[in-house]
Amino acid sequence: MWTPPAPPADEPERLAELRRYAILDTLPEQRFDRIARLAQRFYGVSAAHLSFMDANQQWLKAKTDRRLPESLPRDESLCTMVVSSAQELVIDDLAADETLKHHPATKAVVWRFYAGVPLRGAEGHVIGTLCILKDTPGAPPDFTTEVLNDLADIATHELGFAQVHAELSRQTNTDPLTGLANRRMFDSEIERAIRRHQRTGAPMSLLLIDLDHFKAINDT
Repeated sequence: MWTPPAPPADEPERLAELRRYAILDTLPEQRFDRIARLAQRFYGVSAAHLSFMDANQQWLKAKTDRRLPESLPRDESLCTMVVSSAQELVIDDLAADETLKHHPATKAVVWRFYAGVPLRGAEGHVIGTLCILKDTPGAPPDFTTEVLNDLADIATHELGFAQVHAELSRQTNTDPLTGLANRRMFDSEIERAIRRHQRTGAPMSLLLIDLDHFKAINDT
C-alpha cells in the first residue's frame, strides 16, 4: 500500500541548497537535456528525466518523452522515495509492487520499469533525481546503475556552472548604485514567476508603485 515517505532529516538544508541554485522554473537547458538523452540511449529505455524536488512538488528540468509531466505533487512522485532515503531505487514492475498499490503511477499503467538515483548538490544534499523508465516490465539487459550514477555526478558539476551563471546574471542585472534589479531582470523574473504559478497553482501578485518627483530623487 502506497504511503508517501517522510521528508529526510536534512530537509531544511536540502531546500536551502536547492534555492541557492536558482534552477527551479527555469527554461530547458542543453546541459541537462543532454544528460537525460544520454541516459535514455545508453540503457535503451522508453524515457529518462532529470528532476528537482522542492517542498511540495517534483519539477522535471529535462525529459525525453512527452508523456512525462512538467511537474507533479511530491506525494504522487516515485522519486520522493529516492530523495527521502538518499538511496537509489530500482523497481522491476510498478504494477506488481505491493508497496506501490494505489500509487497514482500504477493507475495509468504508462510505465512499468523504474530506476532512479539521487542527484546531489555540491553540499551533499539530495536535491533531485536522475531516472529512467520503460513501458514494459523488467530491467534492460545487463542492467546496473553505474552509468546512471555517473551521469548524476555530471549533472552535479553542471549545477555548479548553473550557480555561477546565476550569480553573474544577478550582478549584470543589478543596478550598482541602488542595488535594485533592472528591467532585464524584471522581464526574466516575471516569466519565471508565471511558470512557477502555472506549476504550483500558488497565487501570483504584481505590485506597482508610482513615485512622484522621482527625478529629484534620482538626481541626488
